[in-house]
Amino acid sequence: MESDFPATAFARLELLFGADGLKRLAAAHVAIVGLGAVGSFAAEALARTAVGRLTLIDFDLVGETNINRQLFALQSTLGQAKVAAAADRLLEINPRIVLNRRQTFYHHDTSAELLGEGDFDFLIDAIDGAAPKLDLIRNCLARKLAFISSMGAAGRSRPDRIKIEDLLLTSGCPLARVLRKKLRREGLEKGQVTVVYSPEPVAVESCDPEAFSEAEREEYFQRGRRRRIQPSAVFMPGIFGLLAAQQAVDRILKG
Repeated sequence: MESDFPATAFARLELLFGADGLKRLAAAHVAIVGLGAVGSFAAEALARTAVGRLTLIDFDLVGETNINRQLFALQSTLGQAKVAAAADRLLEINPRIVLNRRQTFYHHDTSAELLGEGDFDFLIDAIDGAAPKLDLIRNCLARKLAFISSMGAAGRSRPDRIKIEDLLLTSGCPLARVLRKKLRREGLEKGQVTVVYSPEPVAVESCDPEAFSEAEREEYFQRGRRRRIQPSAVFMPGIFGLLAAQQAVDRILKG
């Protein structure tokens, strides 16, 4: 390692954001809830953008079906906790990064423990399931946490359709539709929830929760787990994660 790390490693960032911007990033704390495909790209992007502290939240283990789209999924990491595999890789990128590793499933009963005092400068919601995602959004709103929520990336293949949007203005995304309906009934207004999503129609019925069997729907909405393997390619959730990371960096730099 070069003796002037991180000056050399992040020199191009300083040219882009300035010395003050780099200091803001180094002092920032971002939480990433969910270390699947979207979360893995978001986490790595933030580490490579000199964010000084990350809280990583995921209960799952790395499996073979993750290899096609998750950065932390390698032959050498199969069977490892995702938070552990992520931490090892992120420390290889920036040995000075501070990592809080929480191998726990986020849901209503664990929310207080995982969010704690909420000393995050930004939070990235990369959860799969509707119920825990809905609870996390509610918590972020109640705590006045700056955040972005990732909608469904599976069953799509057009990264040029991905965009940042207000949740209430989304269309064509089954997951966003579910959340939009529930939160609108609770009084959600425009400008409160920003999401990364794609209006591209899903390629297969299995990506739409409305097409699930009763048992599948119950598991999806209550625990966020899907029994069906979802069709996906890395360039979709990868772009979702990178856009989410960009939103975090933008918020940090603006203060």
